[in-house]
Amino acid sequence: MSLTCWLLVVSWIFAPFLFNPSGFDWLKTVDDFDDFMNWIWYRGSIFAKATESWESWWYEEQHHLLTTSLWGKLLEIILNLRFFFFQYGIVYHLGISGQSGSVFVYLWSWIFIFAAFGIYLMMSYVRDNHGAKKHIYVRLAKFLLMILGILLVIALRQFTAFKYVDVFTSLLALVPTGWGLISIAQ
Repeated sequence: MSLTCWLLVVSWIFAPFLFNPSGFDWLKTVDDFDDFMNWIWYRGSIFAKATESWESWWYEEQHHLLTTSLWGKLLEIILNLRFFFFQYGIVYHLGISGQSGSVFVYLWSWIFIFAAFGIYLMMSYVRDNHGAKKHIYVRLAKFLLMILGILLVIALRQFTAFKYVDVFTSLLALVPTGWGLISIAQ
């Protein structure tokens, strides 16, 4: 990633502070964070407003799809594919890609996304089936997953052009990918 991309990211992060004169007021920041956490954790009800619950906000944002035709939904999916172009661009700037322009680099990123989803499903299964009475199995599964992750990073570092910043860049690539998958799945 170039310096100009990081400057763009920093400008997006600090924009609320630059355009909001009370942005550095600590008490207001804490109150806003508390309001945000209440908005996230409030499950909502039938009569909840979008300002009270994220669930109500989500349904309000997706309400237009109930009256949209098939062509409108297809157009919506095509527009949501733009998030995967972000992932495509970020993946090719990873150090592990070795500056390769091959499509296999992008396919490998999807393999890792599906692997992460599989690990999430496996851990959910272990937690749901063994979490209450046999929590030692949950701890063992988390320990084994942590050891596997450390061994994977060591192997990637030893045998490829992997850099530690690739971990953070990959997490950055997962954000638009996840949003694109959620938007298309609706």
